[in-house]
Amino acid sequence: MVHDDLSVTKLVQVMTCMIGDHCPVRREPQFDRDDKLGISELLSGKWVVNSVKWVVNSVKWVVNSVKWVVNSVKWVVNSVKWVVNSVKWVVNSVKWVVNSVKWVVNSVKWVVNSVKWVVNSVKWVVNSVKWVVNSVKWVVNSVKWVVNSVKWVVNSVKWVVNSVKWYFQNRCFPSRDI
Repeated sequence: MVHDDLSVTKLVQVMTCMIGDHCPVRREPQFDRDDKLGISELLSGKWVVNSVKWVVNSVKWVVNSVKWVVNSVKWVVNSVKWVVNSVKWVVNSVKWVVNSVKWVVNSVKWVVNSVKWVVNSVKWVVNSVKWVVNSVKWVVNSVKWVVNSVKWVVNSVKWVVNSVKWYFQNRCFPSRDI
C-alpha cells in the first residue's frame, strides 16, 4: 500500500525502468522532503525518456500484433484453400472410383459377350459339322441310289435280253419233242 507521494514517485521510477531498456544500478536521488510532487525527478528528463521508450515499445507491440493478425488471416486463408483442395481431391477420388467401377462393369459385359460369342461360334461349328455329315450321308445315299439304279437298269436289260432269248427259243423254234 502506497502511503505518500514520495512512494508514488519511486513506484513510477520502478515501472518505467521495467518497461524501458536495461536499468543500471544507480544511487537513488536525494529527494527534498518538501518536494511532494517529485518535480526534481520530472525535471531530470528520465521520466520523459522512459515514457517515450514505453510509447515506442507500445507501437512496436501494436505493429507486431497487426503482423500477427495479418499472418493469422493468411493462415486462415491458406487453411480454407487447403480444405477446398482437399474437397476437390475427395471429389476427384470419388469420380475416379465411379469411373473404375464403370470400367469393371463394362469389362465384365465384354467378357460375358465374348463368352456368348464363343458359345455361338461353337454352336455354329457343331451345326456346320452336322451339315457336312448330313451332306456326306446324302452323297453316300445318292451314290447308293445311283448304283442301285444302275443295277436295276442292268437287271432290267438282262431281263429283257433273257425274255427275248426265251421268246426266240420257245416261240420261234418250238421244241422238237412236241
